Amino acid sequence: MGRGGPCMIKPEEYMSSPVVTATPQESLAQMAAVMDEKNIGCLVVMQEDTLAGIVTERDILRKVLAHGKDVDHVRAQDIMTKDVFTVQKDATLMEVAALMKQHSFRRILVMDETRPVGIITSRDLIGLLV
Repeated sequence: MGRGGPCMIKPEEYMSSPVVTATPQESLAQMAAVMDEKNIGCLVVMQEDTLAGIVTERDILRKVLAHGKDVDHVRAQDIMTKDVFTVQKDATLMEVAALMKQHSFRRILVMDETRPVGIITSRDLIGLLV
């Protein structure tokens, strides 16, 4: 672990990077293909240079497939989570873990000011313990 124990480890040391993005207009088929190709569970949705939301595998299952929506007409903007919890890249491991536990998150976006630079998942945190 980083110097100073787990309280001092910064997200840059354990986040997945770079962030893979989609546009709000991107189709479900396009998003699923990228997720499969990159072996990832989410895409960060960007409207030009602004964070617009996040689409996860769970969003696809719960908001599309479970409701029998026509997958040919679903776009990122239709299913993305708009209120994305983020941490700045200078947050500590303990701050990230506490947020994830408090809100039952599986992932948190890491920001450098207003630009997404990585994602921390519950799997990343478990990997630090093993």
